[in-house]
Parts: sequence; C-alpha cells; structure tokens
Amino acid sequence: MAAADAYAAAPTPNAAPAPVVASATATIPAASEPVYTLDTGDKLRVGVFGQDGISNSFIVDAGGKVNLPLIGTVTARSLTNQQLA
Repeated sequence: MAAADAYAAAPTPNAAPAPVVASATATIPAASEPVYTLDTGDKLRVGVFGQDGISNSFIVDAGGKVNLPLIGTVTARSLTNQQLA
C-alpha cells in the first residue's frame, strides 16, 4: 500500500462523524402470472366429501353470486378459488 493511500484512509482526529443516511426499500414481487378472480358466468365444480348428492357444478350469476347447497348464496365475484373455498 502506498503511503498516500494509507494517509487518505486514516481517520482525521476532530472530524465530524459521517452522516447516517436512512433508507427504505420496498420488495417488489417478481413478475408472475396474474391471479385469476371469479366473475359472472364462471362455472365452479364443488365437491363435498362423502356427499355425492350435493356435489355439482354451479355458475356465478350476473350479480357475482353463486347459490351453494347447505350454505346458500355466497358472493364469488373478485375472489380467487382459494378465497371462495
């Protein structure tokens, strides 16, 4: 190491401390396929374990709802399959 390099790297006595810079970083999700959400006209296959009589296909109506056995009318529009489940 050259003498000039050593001198430049040495701290200066009585020098003001270096300012601390705060930063925030946002995590941007990786580009992936868009998440599909349910809408009018979508056909849902609902299977109820051990209840073949009420397992069936159901269509999301114009109001964004689907009428399911045992639980009645449920809003489906704008939900993912997992959210509706």
